[in-house]
Amino acid sequence: MRVLIICGSANPNGTTASMCRSAAESVWNAGSVPELILASEMTIGHCTGCGCCKDGECAEKDDMARILDAVERSDILILASPIHFSGPSSLTKTVMDRFQPYWYRKERHGGRMAAMLCGGSPEPRFHCAVYIMRAFSITVGMEWCGHLEIPGTDRDDFEVPKDDIDRFVRDLVRS
Repeated sequence: MRVLIICGSANPNGTTASMCRSAAESVWNAGSVPELILASEMTIGHCTGCGCCKDGECAEKDDMARILDAVERSDILILASPIHFSGPSSLTKTVMDRFQPYWYRKERHGGRMAAMLCGGSPEPRFHCAVYIMRAFSITVGMEWCGHLEIPGTDRDDFEVPKDDIDRFVRDLVRS
């Protein structure tokens, strides 16, 4: 089983990226093959709404093609994002918006999808990001398998909850 983890944080050394590296390790330990993509290390332009993808291919020639190829090879997609103003990060949303070719395709992906979300405050509002990501999973034709919420990441003593991530990933890979 191939599990693609897309990190939608602009900080490659931040909490979300640490969560993603922990998830990739958990995927490997569960006997599956992880692939981790840090969107911050790629050039991904915004969807321009030009409509060229109606014919199956985006007019933008950037690193998004690599992400779409990786999604096609995956059985499970985990989108990871920090919460920004109660929603996913702009980088995560840009990646999601570039899946517009799926909107026009008659065939959908057929795999599964989940999300890992973290927020700096003690009680972040995760529900808006979850709603957007669930809608995204419907659009690309992936079964929504849940999400992991990690609050309080701005605390000075915060440590990435590796046990929670491991349990989440194990349950996702085994279901």
